[in-house]
Amino acid sequence: MHTYTSKKDRISAIMFGLLITIMIGLACLNVWTKHLLTIIIPLLVVMFILWIWIGTVYKIVQNSLTIRSGPFRWDIPVQDIHTIQPSRKLISSPALSLERLEIKYGTDSILISPVQENDLIQELLRINPAIHIKK
Repeated sequence: MHTYTSKKDRISAIMFGLLITIMIGLACLNVWTKHLLTIIIPLLVVMFILWIWIGTVYKIVQNSLTIRSGPFRWDIPVQDIHTIQPSRKLISSPALSLERLEIKYGTDSILISPVQENDLIQELLRINPAIHIKK
């Protein structure tokens, strides 16, 4: 079992950093109102954002691609994967970079952005050589 971390590009860092800054700013502004809930909620949002930023990883465990992004988890049987192709789609996904791989399995797909893209693909191909790799 090997753990692959997510790429983190400048655009994602700016977006996450901006959200964190806004939430901390809201919490600080609300200190003056002395309403505990208006301080706690933005700080919980910051913790949630950091959990996603730090906790987005991809693992291959027992012939299954396990994707974790903060509290979210996907388990995809490698035998169900039929296509892997590059993507720059902007939809929400467990990928912290715009340099993404679209993993198509069954009738679904998911976007990921592993730092060691080629190693992950090779490991998937060892389990399921029928996966079609598009360039």
